[in-house]
Amino acid sequence: MSNDGVRSVKQARSIERREAILSAAVTMFMRERVSAITHRSVAAAANVPLGAIRYYFSSREELLLETLTRVEQRRHDEATRILTRASPASSIHDCAELLLRAYVGPPSGSHKLDDHHLITTVGWLVDVPRESAALSARLLENWQPISADLRAILYRCDRVMPVNLVTHVIDGAIVVNFSWERGELVSRVLDAVSQQLEFAQARGLHLPKPD
Repeated sequence: MSNDGVRSVKQARSIERREAILSAAVTMFMRERVSAITHRSVAAAANVPLGAIRYYFSSREELLLETLTRVEQRRHDEATRILTRASPASSIHDCAELLLRAYVGPPSGSHKLDDHHLITTVGWLVDVPRESAALSARLLENWQPISADLRAILYRCDRVMPVNLVTHVIDGAIVVNFSWERGELVSRVLDAVSQQLEFAQARGLHLPKPD
């Protein structure tokens, strides 16, 4: 094999290993507390030497920043995918489900929403800002695409509701129902969002066209 061929193989292996590390980190991020993500735990989950993690990500913060970017990309891809399902014919409940899916994104390895995914999503939203200023800033940067995705779904469904109210209702419904009610969390959150959409419709509010 030529020197160029050897370099090409090495580069391919390097890319594959880095992707394996990030895939493992994203899965842990979405299923466990952020504090569970360390160089050692991710190396074990990705089945790579500890030194490999440190080679690609010199600090835990660097690893978490890239992981957060990947999680947001997954969320945005999901929002883009389901936007095609939004239309003026969508029921209030269907619109609520699209908004929820666009906000929390798909569970790791699945497109099915479940209670655990909602709980862990709110968990890392709370944990991330406490980790570092850089992670807090990255989370804030993600608000713009989240807001745009939710606004696009509302517009396509011909429904009106302030975007920040959508997220507040979802977060609040998850926390309250998990803490006090337990069980059927997805259903309860959808009911809360649907009720707010119905209230806004009754008020005769109008939503401006998204940019």
